[in-house]
Amino acid sequence: MMWFGRVASGVALGTILSLSPVVVVAEGFTPSKYKAAFSISREDAKKGADKLRGMLPRIIGGVDAVPGEFPHQVSLMFSSKFDSSPGVDRHFCGGSIVADEWVITAAHCVALILGQQKYFSVGAGSIDLNKLQEYELDGAWMHPNFDSETLDYDFAIIKARAPFFDREIAVVTRDDNQLVDVGASAIITGWGVDASGTIQQILKKAEVKVVSRTDCNDANSYNGAVTARMICLGLPAGGKDTCQGDSGGPATTRVQGGAPILFATTSWGEGCALPQKYGVYGRLIAARAWIDSVTGGAVLRQRSPAPPWSR
Repeated sequence: MMWFGRVASGVALGTILSLSPVVVVAEGFTPSKYKAAFSISREDAKKGADKLRGMLPRIIGGVDAVPGEFPHQVSLMFSSKFDSSPGVDRHFCGGSIVADEWVITAAHCVALILGQQKYFSVGAGSIDLNKLQEYELDGAWMHPNFDSETLDYDFAIIKARAPFFDREIAVVTRDDNQLVDVGASAIITGWGVDASGTIQQILKKAEVKVVSRTDCNDANSYNGAVTARMICLGLPAGGKDTCQGDSGGPATTRVQGGAPILFATTSWGEGCALPQKYGVYGRLIAARAWIDSVTGGAVLRQRSPAPPWSR
């Protein structure tokens, strides 16, 4: 299958939710048109989050993250103000803290939120979905060039109403980007569904490799659908992690000095762990100028030393 924010193997694009003037689909299906609507109730917002959850991916070959290992990882969830269910029942997308009040995620995740911020929150501070601290939303931005048919420019930014306090990860710069080369190792993380379709309560992590755009655009892979704003991760033989973490979730790598940087966000793909059907991510260097413009230059540029548990 292909996905807007990937989906598990065998899941087609399926139902696309109409919200406000935008629509939602999830990681795991082929780029497709959004339907449009003009208003949304609290019930519709909850249904939208539930439908998006159903299109989430799983991490193939992943293992549990270590507490504190990925402090930048967040969950986008339906707010507990409107639903008293545990976080594992309200999660629908992932994201990354990149400054005190700022989160980077995928545009197709934020399509669900725009104009309806009061119904949603950002959860952070734990690898356990049921133990996250929730932050209300102050604003959400989709990249102005986002294309809902091709998933080009699948970038979005969320601002929280309160600071996350030192949980941010550095975002790739031009100098860093030279080190994100074909064959480089990357770590992807997320709470994506398992084989039974159940959201994982504990954050999962897995290691993949950067794949060349030429290989990813091969006729046996995505046949030209991967643009310069995208980057592919996975293994040619499949079998491990082609369905990465939640839509909008992080892909990180290590640069000189061993510090991690965020260089991509989960976007779309076909199948789960199928040969040559790599995961396709939003390539953040292509949106760096826009990110700095929206956040007023708040996004971290200086990298801190790698934490001891990751060395």
